[in-house]
Amino acid sequence: DIATELDMSPDELDSVATFYNLVFRQPVGRNIILVCDSIS
Repeated sequence: DIATELDMSPDELDSVATFYNLVFRQPVGRNIILVCDSIS
């Protein structure tokens, strides 16, 4: 279990994974297209 390896609780690990938008919680394809919708 990854949480055990990192000495974190599963809830802490879930918080980190959902905070960063480039940490995918499910398998993704080889190519990922990201679109910025910011005005600046």
